[in-house]
Amino acid sequence: MPEIIDQANELADRRLEMTIQNMRINHAAVSATHCLQTFRCRISQGGGLMNYSKLSDGEISVLVGRRVKSGYEVILHPNNPKGAQLLWGVHGRQCSYGFFPLTHPEDLFSTMKKYRIGIAPAGKTVWKATHESGLQVNNKNPLRAAAIVFLMLQDAMEAKTDEQGI
Repeated sequence: MPEIIDQANELADRRLEMTIQNMRINHAAVSATHCLQTFRCRISQGGGLMNYSKLSDGEISVLVGRRVKSGYEVILHPNNPKGAQLLWGVHGRQCSYGFFPLTHPEDLFSTMKKYRIGIAPAGKTVWKATHESGLQVNNKNPLRAAAIVFLMLQDAMEAKTDEQGI
């Protein structure tokens, strides 16, 4: 009986390794596509800040995840194109967790609070997200607007750090 359990565990481990390998292959393809789209979205004004309005919800979720959850590998969610998936290893096993900052307020609110990003109605169907630095974005999805302000703020802080040579 223990032999059968060992064989089942080995089979499960091999299937897990194949799944992880497939995820990495898919991640590489998504990363290459994302890099190309990121390159295409660069604009010349504002020190090379990105035009995030051209990105999909999933791409913005991945970018926010990479900034907020730096200890994880962050990829486009395989089952929900509006979210990201956080990956990490524990005891040789791959673990994952869904991250949906544009559809689940609990995934973005602590970041909004930390960086003092506010949202308010800007019309009947539009929301405005603002930061005290003057950054603001209007969008029909208030969480998307707040996420874009956060990413713009991060870009501005990186540009300032680069200028100072730090």
